[in-house]
Amino acid sequence: MKHTLNLPITAQIPARIQLLPILQALVENGCILLGMSRPQTLKLVMSGEELFAYVCSVQPQGHVHITLSPRATGAALQLSFSRINIDLSGMNLSSSNTIVMDAHSNNLDNLGLLLASRMVNGFTLTQENDTVSVILRQDSDYPKGTAPKIAPGQARGDIRIARTSDAATTIDSCQRAKAIYSARFIPDAFNTPGKIADQIMFDELFAARAVDLKGQTCGILYWEELSDACFGFYGPYIFVDQTEQTARLLMEEMISTVARSSAKIILSILATNDLPAGFMEPLAHVNYRGLGEEKTKINLWYQHLAPDNGSLVWCHPELTSFLQKTYKNLNLCRDIHQVSSLGEKRHAHSVLSVDLEKNLNKAVLIPMIDGVDIGDNIHAHIQRLREEGLKNIFFRVEMALAWQAHIEKTLLKNGFEPVYILPQAGSSDILIFQYDPAMA
Repeated sequence: MKHTLNLPITAQIPARIQLLPILQALVENGCILLGMSRPQTLKLVMSGEELFAYVCSVQPQGHVHITLSPRATGAALQLSFSRINIDLSGMNLSSSNTIVMDAHSNNLDNLGLLLASRMVNGFTLTQENDTVSVILRQDSDYPKGTAPKIAPGQARGDIRIARTSDAATTIDSCQRAKAIYSARFIPDAFNTPGKIADQIMFDELFAARAVDLKGQTCGILYWEELSDACFGFYGPYIFVDQTEQTARLLMEEMISTVARSSAKIILSILATNDLPAGFMEPLAHVNYRGLGEEKTKINLWYQHLAPDNGSLVWCHPELTSFLQKTYKNLNLCRDIHQVSSLGEKRHAHSVLSVDLEKNLNKAVLIPMIDGVDIGDNIHAHIQRLREEGLKNIFFRVEMALAWQAHIEKTLLKNGFEPVYILPQAGSSDILIFQYDPAMA
C-alpha cells in the first residue's frame, strides 16, 4: 500500500452531532491520501461515526479530540474524550448476544458501539486520568495469496544472507511457507502476503532472507518489536534440504540485528521445528487443541540479549507461588507486589477486546476496562468464542498494571490457569492464562 501522508491529522471539535460531517470529511480525505480503497475507508468512517454519535449523546457539553494516523497496512482513527458518563461495554464481542431489537429497550443504546467495534479490523482502548481514548484500526483490502504445490528443493551453491527483500520475494516466501509448513506454524497474516510486504517496507516487521548462488530464496525469518525491550520472531521457514545451515544463518542474522537495538530479550511468537539448537532457551510449552480434541504441544523460546535489571510486577495472592517458580526458572529478578480489594470503586461494566488467529484456532482476550461485571463478561466471551468453534482461548494480563492483576482471581474461577510469562513484552512482563473447559 502506497501513501503520501506521513504525519497524523488532528482536530478537536465539540461533541455535537451537527459537527459529524467534520469527522466524516477528515477520515474520508485522509484515507484517500493513505491510498485506501473506498470500501475500507467507509468502514472506518462509519465506525468513527457510531462512536462519535455515542459520545455526543452522553456528553453534549464535551469535546472530542480526533487523530487519523497512517499505518503500514492502513489507518488508525483515535477518538479521545472525557470518561464522564461513558460506558463502552457495547464494544464487547459478547454484546451481540444481549442486544434486544426492541425500540423500548435500553440495550439499543449499545448497538452503535457494537457496530463501531465490529466494522473495523480491531480496536484498543486506554484510560489515562479523566480521558478515554479509543483507537479503531482498519487495514487496506489485501487479496489472499495462493500456496504453490512445492516441496523443499536443493540449494545451488553456497547459502548467504540477502540484504534486500522486495515485495515480490516477500510475497513468494509467505506462499512457500504456507505450501511447506502445516497451518499451526503459519500466522494468519501470511494469508495476505501483500500485507506482510507493506509491514516490512514501513519497518513494522523485519525479515532475514537466505539465498543461494542463483538468488533462490532458501529460507526466511520474521521478527517484530513487541516493546522497547523485546522482539518476537516467527520461523525459521526453510525451503531447501540444507535445513540446519540455512536456519543457523537466519538466526545469527536476526540476533545480531536485534542486539544492535535497545532490546534486552527475544521471544518466539511462532517458532517452527526447524529452529536450530543453541540459540534459544526454553520458555514454556502450550498444548493446542486441533479441530478435534487432539492436543499438540507447541514450544516457546527466549534469549537474553542484555542484563535484565528487574522490575515491579503485580499479581493476585493466589498467583504468587506460580510467579516465584516461573521467574526462578527464567533467571529473572522481579519485585512481586500482591493486590487486594479494599472497597475501592470500580466501573459498572468492563470491556474486552479479542485477537483472533484462525490458523491456530486461537483467541486472546485482552482487558481494556475493568468492571464489576468482569466475571460475567469473561464467561459470555468464552461462550461466544466456543460457539464460533475456537478451541484455544487465552487471556493476556499486563503485569505492570495493578488493575489487571485484580482480574486474575476471576480468571481462575472461570476455568483459566496461568501457563507462561512473556518477559518485557509489554510495559513490563505479560502473564498468559489458558482456558481449560475441564476447570470451568
